[in-house]
Amino acid sequence: MDFMMRTLPGGQRFYWLYLAILQAKTRDQVSAFFVAAWQAIGLPHVLQVDNDNVWRGSSSAPYTFSFLVRLWPLLGVQVIFIPPYTPQANT
Repeated sequence: MDFMMRTLPGGQRFYWLYLAILQAKTRDQVSAFFVAAWQAIGLPHVLQVDNDNVWRGSSSAPYTFSFLVRLWPLLGVQVIFIPPYTPQANT
């Protein structure tokens, strides 16, 4: 989840950003954020995320995916995880 770049005909680029303040990284709050954001800017084709528990599931169950990561492909959104411990990949 980061900036969304679009290219206009003629090659001009612009970036979309949707920002919200959440009180906690709970399933309900993060899900509500995505509903509001994607209603405003539309569904992306690809969503790149880091390896936070909110995306990848639980630390106690490391080979599971969160509700959101299981939901996004059903909406047609491809999920890409950046490699662990590479914050520079968040660009």
